[in-house]
Amino acid sequence: MTSADPAAFCSLFPGLSELAELYRELDREIARFKRAVALDCPEFCRTCCTAAEEQIEVSVFECLPVSLHLWGRGEGESCLQRIAANGGNNLCVLYTPRDSLLPDWGCAHYAWRPLLCRLFGFSSVLDKHGRPRIALCRAIKEEDPQAESRVNEKIAGGLEPVIIRHWAEKASSLNPHLGRRRHPINQALRLALEKVGFQTHLLQAEGGEKQGPDQEEFKENPAEDRFYRGQR
Repeated sequence: MTSADPAAFCSLFPGLSELAELYRELDREIARFKRAVALDCPEFCRTCCTAAEEQIEVSVFECLPVSLHLWGRGEGESCLQRIAANGGNNLCVLYTPRDSLLPDWGCAHYAWRPLLCRLFGFSSVLDKHGRPRIALCRAIKEEDPQAESRVNEKIAGGLEPVIIRHWAEKASSLNPHLGRRRHPINQALRLALEKVGFQTHLLQAEGGEKQGPDQEEFKENPAEDRFYRGQR
């Protein structure tokens, strides 16, 4: 089994097309916020990708796009094998360490990353009074110790933040069955790969084709991908 046509999965996984639009909308909002606060990720950083996988909790629904992408590239089974063989290495299996022999280190499938990965670093949480507070990553705060207070002042002054809870609720509401419960990223990815792989097998056996979203819908601005890759 070497392919998975995303067009066949709309009725099988409700909300998939809407998730593509949500990802595009979120990417635009994050880009807007970055411009407004004049901040961006430190070049060649990738620190967020090196967190232990149990600290990166996502839903199975969030992992459907990358699962479709992996099966479409013929890499679904090999990714499942990597997850099974992960052992004591609890990093996200989509992350390629810098000290590996591969030239493209970092997130191997950045364009299809889950919602939480898109939110990390430039989104806000609500404090006990319901006020948004920026949740900058450690790398940015170490590079610019005044950044957190400066950004929070802008938010207090009227700058609209990107609030994690609001976007997470939007995503989960598109498919409550697969979107409500959160798992460590490797576990969520395994479950999504298994679901897509099983349905792909059934569709190939039936020879069925339906209309639905295209993989291109899940790609963000190429300039952002080049920045992540350090090619700007």
